[in-house]
Amino acid sequence: MQFVSEWASPDRDSVLRVFDAHRQTEAQSPEAGGILLGYVRGPHLEVLHATEPSPRDRRHRVLFEREQYWHEA
Repeated sequence: MQFVSEWASPDRDSVLRVFDAHRQTEAQSPEAGGILLGYVRGPHLEVLHATEPSPRDRRHRVLFEREQYWHEA
């Protein structure tokens, strides 16, 4: 994914809070991930909502395995 330099989401602050809360800050921090919900509008991505990682996800340094039920709910 290309670097995103602009945000036009109506709930931008909550999406950025989720990103910031789960980024890897130390060399050994495990990977985490949720689901991004939004639209592809031509060359642009409009992210309207970002889910939190599940406490049941399996997290490793370079990958994570999502626990399906949590994210579907």
